[in-house]
Amino acid sequence: MQVAVLLGLMLKSVCESVEFLVFSSPRNGKCYLPVEELEGDRILEDMETVLGYQNKLGGGTDFPYDYIHTMINERKHVDNMFIFSDMMISPSDGNMQHTMSGGSDTVGSILENYRTNVNENMMFVTVDLAGHGRSVLGAELEDNCKNVLISGYSDAILRLVSELQNNQVDAVKETAQNMLSKKA
Repeated sequence: MQVAVLLGLMLKSVCESVEFLVFSSPRNGKCYLPVEELEGDRILEDMETVLGYQNKLGGGTDFPYDYIHTMINERKHVDNMFIFSDMMISPSDGNMQHTMSGGSDTVGSILENYRTNVNENMMFVTVDLAGHGRSVLGAELEDNCKNVLISGYSDAILRLVSELQNNQVDAVKETAQNMLSKKA
């Protein structure tokens, strides 16, 4: 959790505009909370603030469908959505479908809905901090170049965000090639 929060705060510090959320299993009807009282350039102090939110939600890691539904309903334009997790993100009912809104959402279907109704170019990046190299969010995500899985973590994530602002698909390819060439 600490690595996820740190990377999120680092991204916040380099991005033009950010909405910072924490997510978990629902408590009081929501599985996410916005963190609004961040200082911006005081990452270590902000880290303590964000970590304090963990007691306000449950202990699981349900995907924040309700937040994305709100974004769709409000037609909130987002260019890039990053989710940092140990890849233990699970749907709220255990079978890859969301129980709210009639239980018809999968991660892929809600992202498609967002892209159809709000921003067709939104890049969805999920970072598997545990480094398993696979997504438990659903195989349908792998068929769309606007959905990116990063396995493990490094400062390359920050370079990727910077490049995403210019050309998303080329940036993902270049970052992947750079990471592969460093391992070889």
